[in-house]
Amino acid sequence: PTYNLIHEYPVPTGTIYHMDLYRLNDPQELQFLGVKDLWAPDSLFLIEWPGNGEGFLPASDFNLSIERPDGAKDDERVIMFDAEINNA
Repeated sequence: PTYNLIHEYPVPTGTIYHMDLYRLNDPQELQFLGVKDLWAPDSLFLIEWPGNGEGFLPASDFNLSIERPDGAKDDERVIMFDAEINNA
């Protein structure tokens, strides 16, 4: 089966990119995919497994984590959201 690292969704205000880096072996692979060419002020990136792109991806502005704690029921999750605010 084929597997896409990047999915593109045009929206009226720009573009949303969903990246799933689970199968990424080396962050440099993102360079070959031309990811830096996609960075734009009107782009939003939603990245799963961002640690696999460490060293290539810029620092995130927001982080969303969804976890299922040990012993939790099938429908129980812990959702954490944090933001890095830079007023430079």
